[in-house]
Amino acid sequence: ADSRTEAPLPQSCRRVADEIAGAWADRRGYCLVLDGADGSLACELAQRTQLHIQVLVTSEQQAEPLRRRLLAAGLHGHRVCVSIGDLQNLPYPPYLFNVVIDEASLRGSARTTPLAAAISVTRPLGGVV
Repeated sequence: ADSRTEAPLPQSCRRVADEIAGAWADRRGYCLVLDGADGSLACELAQRTQLHIQVLVTSEQQAEPLRRRLLAAGLHGHRVCVSIGDLQNLPYPPYLFNVVIDEASLRGSARTTPLAAAISVTRPLGGVV
């Protein structure tokens, strides 16, 4: 069981959330959050943008608390979905997402997804990694 209290977004995540919210406040699109930590970045983006957000994590142990948090916020299944998959070999077709965020690297961890893989699922015109 995870006993951490609700932590505010780290400054690096806050900066990205502000930038994405400014660009996507009233535009629809699709966002992929890789290695979605505690769901706080996904929640922030869902509340401040029109993006549909896919969070990809590597295990059910990561996914379960994320889903509970998003359900409590009224976001899971409607604006945000949590999936389990391989962060090295993304389970998505090319060019699907307008915005791709590697949350692990924002939080100071080593990048979990190769940059080329993240770019491959990002729309070529106007997509942001």
